[in-house]
Amino acid sequence: MGRSNMEDYCSKYLLYGKCPRKEFCPQKHIRLAQMESIHASGGNIEMFHSNGQASRLEGSLADKIRIRSMSYIPSTRIIILMKESVYDGFEYFNFNEISQAIDDPSNEQLDRTLYNNIGKLIGVKTNEHGWVRARILDECENEREQDEYNLYLVDLGEEMKEFTPRPQHVKELKGYLQELPPLVFKALHCNYETADFQQKFEDFLASTEQWYAEIQVYEADTPIVQLYAKEDDYLEPFQL
Repeated sequence: MGRSNMEDYCSKYLLYGKCPRKEFCPQKHIRLAQMESIHASGGNIEMFHSNGQASRLEGSLADKIRIRSMSYIPSTRIIILMKESVYDGFEYFNFNEISQAIDDPSNEQLDRTLYNNIGKLIGVKTNEHGWVRARILDECENEREQDEYNLYLVDLGEEMKEFTPRPQHVKELKGYLQELPPLVFKALHCNYETADFQQKFEDFLASTEQWYAEIQVYEADTPIVQLYAKEDDYLEPFQL
């Protein structure tokens, strides 16, 4: 797999999915690789969560992505990262703000035609997370003639199978909620081939409460990242 120089890519488009220069930008416009399926972990995956309020990156942190939670999948060496917030070109949205936006009455109940919505991005209300954005992987009617869905929760990186929500708990999504980049993306760490990486990675996460990620290069469609721990007024890189 070949690598691309990060200078070839527009940093604004990478982070926010939009660039004010549009077609006049001299750099390439590509989005962060999006997690559209769940990889088998070969065991339990421990999720680590960052403490504190949402951070709007400024100054020296402008090229870093504030991370809310991370998990590691040993069988693929992939890290699943959940960003603290995403930007639609006008404002930032964290997980709670996305959930509140879905709950807005302007998002109407899904007027569905069975089997015609595969791949559609919708809003669903779950018991655990409240309102979330979900992509329909499959749909049918179960034995009780209830609508049943298999879903991928794009802002959580989770799959939900055989989900049978009430009709009022499934919504169409307004345009900006369709276009808003997912909070979750997958990546490889720049030293992912190092021996005992998993243990060192977990020790790193357990030693701090605030994390950042920086995309260094792309390997095929997967970002290669360096991770940082925020210590007082500086960022300490994850060293192996």
